[in-house]
Amino acid sequence: MKGDVSVSKRKDRANKPWRVYYYEDGKRRAKHFDTELNAETFADEKRLDRKLGTGELAMSQGDRILWAGVRASAERAGIPLPEAVEIAKRAIEDRRIQECSNEDLIFDYILWCKKRGLRERTIEDYEKHLKWLNAQFDAPFAELKGAKISERICSRFDNHNSRRIYRASLTPFFKWCDKQGKLDANAIGRIDWDRPRSDGQGVGILTPDEAEKLIHAVPANHQAAIALAMFAGIRTAGELVRLKWSHIRFDARVIDIPGEVAKTREFRRMHDLPENLWLWLNASEDRSGNVLKCHLESYRKFMERAREAAGIRVWVRDVMRHSFGSYGYHRGIEWCVDTMGHVGGFRTFQKHYKGAASKADSIRYFAIEPTKALVNS
Repeated sequence: MKGDVSVSKRKDRANKPWRVYYYEDGKRRAKHFDTELNAETFADEKRLDRKLGTGELAMSQGDRILWAGVRASAERAGIPLPEAVEIAKRAIEDRRIQECSNEDLIFDYILWCKKRGLRERTIEDYEKHLKWLNAQFDAPFAELKGAKISERICSRFDNHNSRRIYRASLTPFFKWCDKQGKLDANAIGRIDWDRPRSDGQGVGILTPDEAEKLIHAVPANHQAAIALAMFAGIRTAGELVRLKWSHIRFDARVIDIPGEVAKTREFRRMHDLPENLWLWLNASEDRSGNVLKCHLESYRKFMERAREAAGIRVWVRDVMRHSFGSYGYHRGIEWCVDTMGHVGGFRTFQKHYKGAASKADSIRYFAIEPTKALVNS
């Protein structure tokens, strides 16, 4: 029978005549001995190994002696053997956790994020937030509690959205550490806080007059980028900073948003775009490289100056995208949802943008054009 261990003597062999047949790693093997005693001893070991199992369950004679010692110690202490095994496992895990510093965990996690292909900006934010957390507590991450982390986040930020950004960085980190066996995420607990209840409000949008003053107050070399945000609903921080002129196909009158540009990492094609958008794009003199000719920080600075010049006192986050959704609603719901790449679908879209602007204002909004000097340049 396959797997059996057998002992036999070869009459045609004077040197090591005793032969043991046994199976190892699925293959039949043979080993020769000088005496029958040595052959039988080896065969008994192989038979015992077969009974105990192979691979992770296989035990050498030395391992069996150590295991007998553990069992004897458990009996003397009056501890059931399964409980003694769990105690030993926890001690090993605790020792491994203590040997891994916070800095090492951050480094390993960031390296893992890079291998997964996360975007550079996301990785930079993760690293910044984790280093902030490490600076807040003089203790290993494994000893932290979600309640204490929540207190520190709330003491730093009054705004709920800012708090959520930090939580969105820390929570997956602790889950990753848990999977790596570096800490117990359940022992740390949830990172959460009480959010004050507030009455729902509609999205903030620009009036047609405000939109016209704003885009004309923007430096000429950035007007094409702002036109894409206003009249195509492209996300500024998430997509506009990565969009290139090569993605804009003037011949076919479409704009491709590849996965490496899109916030959702899903390709989408923008078609039937308003005529005034193409006028702004055609007015741009430099159509090479990125459409937005600066980093995000510089973008925020020139937009702040443009808002002041346009007399806009209240600025809502994503106001240009919200304006496009509200005015674009009157150009066709399906088209607008498709153009925006709205992952929430029609129900969420209508909740935010239905009735937020009139049809007359929509016509005025999509009639905002560059000056004749720009168009003819």
